[in-house]
Amino acid sequence: MTSRRSRPCSIASLEGKAYLCEKLTIADFGCAPYAAVCETAGLSLAPYPNLRRWLGHMLERESMQRTLRAAREAA
Repeated sequence: MTSRRSRPCSIASLEGKAYLCEKLTIADFGCAPYAAVCETAGLSLAPYPNLRRWLGHMLERESMQRTLRAAREAA
């Protein structure tokens, strides 16, 4: 998802926030598909509760569900 060096900054920025930039932006939609496949790629999100909370929130969105469904069908 991000380099090891930048990961703490991006994960820490989620603390107490619903979205990456305080409000829903294209950044959330750009990052969510990559975060959604972390577990499949063997990258555990268990140590990152803020990231898991944010991803869960994003995956509840109908638009994100449609996007991921389309990506699976295209693969």
